[in-house]
Amino acid sequence: MTFLGRTAELRPAPGGAGPFAFLGIDLQAKPGPHTLTVKIGRADGTVETVRKDLVVTDRKFPFTKLQLKREYVTPPAPARERIRREAELVALATSVITPEWLGDGPFVPPHEAPNWGNFGQRRLNNDVLESVHAGLDIRAPFGERIKAANAGRVVLASDLYLGGKTVIIDHGLGVFSSYGHLSALLVKRGEAVGKGQAVGICGSTGRSTGPHLHWSIKILDARVDPEAMLRLPL
Repeated sequence: MTFLGRTAELRPAPGGAGPFAFLGIDLQAKPGPHTLTVKIGRADGTVETVRKDLVVTDRKFPFTKLQLKREYVTPPAPARERIRREAELVALATSVITPEWLGDGPFVPPHEAPNWGNFGQRRLNNDVLESVHAGLDIRAPFGERIKAANAGRVVLASDLYLGGKTVIIDHGLGVFSSYGHLSALLVKRGEAVGKGQAVGICGSTGRSTGPHLHWSIKILDARVDPEAMLRLPL
């Protein structure tokens, strides 16, 4: 299956159900008609191609202004090099696609606190730098345990300059969830985690204005709304 430049292979679902795959629509995808292409390989070696036009509708995202510490808006040269290296590290950690589904049923919130509804928020930081908020901020109090939204394997557990102490979980089939600004990490890279298992402690590390959880999800590098994942009938 190919859609918006991303390709996923249909894989058997747990429990013997029909094959399935995940394809995400990035928050900056261009609205309008786009073609979904499905290629079906037959046992005799022939390939059938099916195409269907789908419409990506426009979505209005919120806008805000933030005041942050200067070093997080215009970082000094050594910090810029660290940010570049860490971005490469995160990209590498999420570039390897596990060919089977590691999740356990539907996704669940990593904390029961409400969120700010700020996925996709356009931000003007210190009246200088405009950015796009690719995750969802959850109002978890400082010191609260943050749980894995689904089962999977930890591919990163590290202290990042911008994201602070961060955990990234691979759920298989190109789906990754990330938990940022933690005050402590409770898991290590390579560790298998169950749905609802504590992976960190809420904090305010990295580029943060106060204690909260930054929760984000990527599907084959498409930045998608975590709340949409909660509605999937897995």
